[in-house]
Amino acid sequence: MTKTLCIGVAVALGMAAAANGLFMLALPEAWYFAVPGVTDTGPFNQHFVRDIGLIFLFIGPAFLIGAASPRYRIVLWAAPTAWLWGHALFHFWEVAVGICGPSAIARDFPAVTLPALLGTALICWAIARRPCRRQCPHIVPAGAQPLTLTDTFNLQRKRPMKPRMNIFQAAGEGIKAMLAVEAAIEKSGLEHGLLELVRLRASQINGCAFCINAHVDAAVKHGESNKRLHLLDAWRESPLYTDRERAALNWSESLTRIARTHAPDEDYELLKRHFNETEIAYLTLLIGAINLWNRVQIGLRAVHPVEERKAA
Repeated sequence: MTKTLCIGVAVALGMAAAANGLFMLALPEAWYFAVPGVTDTGPFNQHFVRDIGLIFLFIGPAFLIGAASPRYRIVLWAAPTAWLWGHALFHFWEVAVGICGPSAIARDFPAVTLPALLGTALICWAIARRPCRRQCPHIVPAGAQPLTLTDTFNLQRKRPMKPRMNIFQAAGEGIKAMLAVEAAIEKSGLEHGLLELVRLRASQINGCAFCINAHVDAAVKHGESNKRLHLLDAWRESPLYTDRERAALNWSESLTRIARTHAPDEDYELLKRHFNETEIAYLTLLIGAINLWNRVQIGLRAVHPVEERKAA
């Protein structure tokens, strides 16, 4: 709701500024006599009117482009807002030195002070929505060179994986409760191969190496083929998966990416075609559980087993 309101205000502000600029450029004398209070500030000067009109013609597109371009929004809105505040302060100065009467402040508020206030509010909103670089280290600062594959590899070599704690010791009761949920899921009647595919797909999305390794091994033990495991990341484009598996994998992706998808009705309806209510309930618990395991293992830096390569 707030986003829609702010974008709407920016669009309205941009269109009003652009329209005002065109009016001043095309019909400066008509603008001079049409706008209340302008004739009180001095004699008509078409050059002055057109100069200000040109500025408004730049201000309008700046607000409009900023509304459509989140990446450059703050700069695009800050520049015209700074000018609008200069314009507003100049009007206050005119009142202070006696060029205009005090009533001019109220008269000029909608067209002079209000746009500056709205521009400031838009900038504050845009800053509040700006992604935090501490939380999003993959965002490359403006002017900085992105890491190459070699850079990334070297950084990883300098930062060996080391577990942060043993959660099985630190939170033993909590782990027992999680294992009890896993045991209930295993007894739910859902196919073991399907359970592992769902766990593996969620772990791929979350990037949990420990869980990917564990559930690849488990899937192989339940008879899963290497080809289907290799193609799991592209299951939508592969004919190797059944409709029931596709519905479950789609639900796994929908719930794992919940912040983006919000589990839409069409995904749930697809699931209902292939699973009964009890199966859907346990499948949903399964996806929630594997996402919790992913976060535990990633957050605490669990290291998957590594087999030493034998010398040739």
